[in-house]
Amino acid sequence: MNDYISWLFFDKNLSSDSVHAYIAHIKTVKKLNGEDISIWESFVTKTVVKGTKSKQITEKVPKQTRKVMTLSLLKLLGHEIASSDWSNDSKRVVWAAACTLFFGS
Repeated sequence: MNDYISWLFFDKNLSSDSVHAYIAHIKTVKKLNGEDISIWESFVTKTVVKGTKSKQITEKVPKQTRKVMTLSLLKLLGHEIASSDWSNDSKRVVWAAACTLFFGS
């Protein structure tokens, strides 16, 4: 039964809501046929579905693309600003803003 749930999630790439619906329909059919449905309501089954739902939620979160500003990166930024073709006033303003943001945080 857990193999079936894993197959739905990983081989068929169904969402956790779809798998939950499949399980609910299977439980209904088995209940109408008078069969035991305790395996479909077990703690393990519910945990597997919740775990894969959590996994799907975390996979949708975009990866962190920002980098941490370190002192060596600040120095590199300073060199890039100094070698740019900006006016001296623009260079000073950008460098002052970068230093203020770095040391102020």
